[in-house]
Amino acid sequence: MAKSFKTAIDLSKNELQNAVIQNLSSAPSSPVKGQKYFNSTDNIEYYYNGTAWVPCSYSLTINNNGDNRVLTANNTIFSLEAEANLTFDGTTLKVGSLTTLASGNIGINIGGNTPIAHLDMCGSIWQSGASSIILSDARATNSQKWRIYRDVSTHRFAITWVDSAVNLSEVIGIDYTTKAIRFNNVYTFPISIGSVGQSLRVPSSGSTLEWFTPAGGGIASLGGQSGSSQTFGNDTNVTISSASNVHTLGWNGQLSVARGGTGLSTVAAGSFLSGNGTSALGVRSASQVLSDIGAMTADWSNPGSDHSYKGAKRNMQCGATTMNFGDVGYLSGFGKVEMTDASSESTTGALVMATSTVTSNNYADFLILGVVRDDSWSWNFGGKIYISTFGSTGNTLSQEIPKATNEVVQHVGFALSATVIIFRPEFTSIVLK
Repeated sequence: MAKSFKTAIDLSKNELQNAVIQNLSSAPSSPVKGQKYFNSTDNIEYYYNGTAWVPCSYSLTINNNGDNRVLTANNTIFSLEAEANLTFDGTTLKVGSLTTLASGNIGINIGGNTPIAHLDMCGSIWQSGASSIILSDARATNSQKWRIYRDVSTHRFAITWVDSAVNLSEVIGIDYTTKAIRFNNVYTFPISIGSVGQSLRVPSSGSTLEWFTPAGGGIASLGGQSGSSQTFGNDTNVTISSASNVHTLGWNGQLSVARGGTGLSTVAAGSFLSGNGTSALGVRSASQVLSDIGAMTADWSNPGSDHSYKGAKRNMQCGATTMNFGDVGYLSGFGKVEMTDASSESTTGALVMATSTVTSNNYADFLILGVVRDDSWSWNFGGKIYISTFGSTGNTLSQEIPKATNEVVQHVGFALSATVIIFRPEFTSIVLK
């Protein structure tokens, strides 16, 4: 049975040899500050700090404490936000200049045995020698990971990918010796700045991108150019004029039809353009455009030359007989134009006039309504013009009215002069009985 002492025992600075701290399976009740015991369950020595039982062994824990990250070292709490340095020289672990912990008694835990928390830093990570910083998921079933690596011998710093077969694949690297950046361990981008007017390119052999001077001149640099004007090598129409650092795009010459232009330098006011899609566009007047599209002109003045006309026309097929300029025909039941003849009602009707010579079964333009000139005519000015009874080329019109039985009277126009008529056939005809 233990002997009880009611007062303190003073050993006068002598040793207490072969002493054993009280062994208990749990903490004693009603402790006083400074009291110790050895826990026989977890085999850790504890002392009472006046508030709680804490272990006497050295330990290091980094945990969340509300919004702050705190470091607990040897049961003393240090705030990591207080800019305290955490260093380890291989022998001792130091927290600032306050605590030195023996390396043999260190236990470090971040958020538990399986890290799931972040390590937030506001500062620098220093890497010494040819070492790596591994970024991986500790919960993954394979060894795939990112590695930040520095090779002292080659003076290269790289971010690499390590797959499950432990194959290294450099994604991006920096070579301190050549001052270059490498991509995918293949192409190297020089950090150095090229000369004025140079461009970057991938060489025909090798993998290092290189600066080169383009052949054939071209624009060396726009910066600082003054009073200069240059053209592009692949487009002589486009120019660049520079004054100090202000640059202006310009145009030289005409834009060809093949490139969507007109090929013309100027176009007169009121003109129209037409083209064939390849050569320069042609300039046409309003009357020429109307003629090109076969429109009926509003100009009823006399035609300017022999065998010419103005008016509305239609492209139609000639019948069995060749027709010449000025011959009048009717539309047969087959949709063809046949020579008209006032001798019978069957050879009159809807009338048109040939504007050129057209042979049997061929197509040509026929006048429907308009002004016609033929210098071989000799009409009485102002007289009416009818279909003739001759029915042959050059003789389909007459100013004499048919008179015989079964002949047809059909008015087709009147004479403006001896050689010019207005051709305006009437659809009403009279059959004589």
